[in-house]
Amino acid sequence: VLRRAQFDALCGGLCGNERPQVVAQGIRLGRFTVKQPQRYCLLRITPPSHPQPLAAAWMQRAEETGLFGPLAMAASDPLTAELRQFRHCFQAALNGVKTDWRHWLGKGPGLTPSHDDTLSGMLLAAWYYGALDARSGRQFFACSDNLQLVTTAVSVSYLRYAAQGYFASPLLHFVHALSCPKRTAVAIDSLLALGHTSGADTLLGFWLGQQLLQGTP
Repeated sequence: VLRRAQFDALCGGLCGNERPQVVAQGIRLGRFTVKQPQRYCLLRITPPSHPQPLAAAWMQRAEETGLFGPLAMAASDPLTAELRQFRHCFQAALNGVKTDWRHWLGKGPGLTPSHDDTLSGMLLAAWYYGALDARSGRQFFACSDNLQLVTTAVSVSYLRYAAQGYFASPLLHFVHALSCPKRTAVAIDSLLALGHTSGADTLLGFWLGQQLLQGTP
């Protein structure tokens, strides 16, 4: 993909009778060579040395979660018994307790079901706050064989990558924006725009994970 200025320079510098040639560096057109892009996006999160928390005010949103109603209601205290148990199970897993996540995954609507998105958000919080690393992340689903039997292949892929610290760019933009107040609103809007309820379920999971890691009962 060429930037507009690059495209204009290319058009202005060509006579019109040049024939493109494939060379090792890319495609040669006259005196120009169009090269492969040199910019790469790293999708693995780098935990900040001083993580900034998500403020409670950002959870006062009307977007619907897949299973628990509007986000503001789902995140309000007291949590539903199911969410409290979900969070307790996540805490146990972080503490090294062998956990079979097949009992939780696959619940809710969507290509990535609601509980799966919520767990992705929890994993994002765990990496963001340094509660997971490469070693512990590799073991996170060790007792959860054949996840494909309970949820979608797409969701299994997302979750296994999330356990190892790899997340979609809207999720990474969200955690990066927590340290830059001017960017936070836009990043949260972009996150909540994911899927029908995926963004709200993911944000709910991050909130639950943050509460857990900050010692909120």
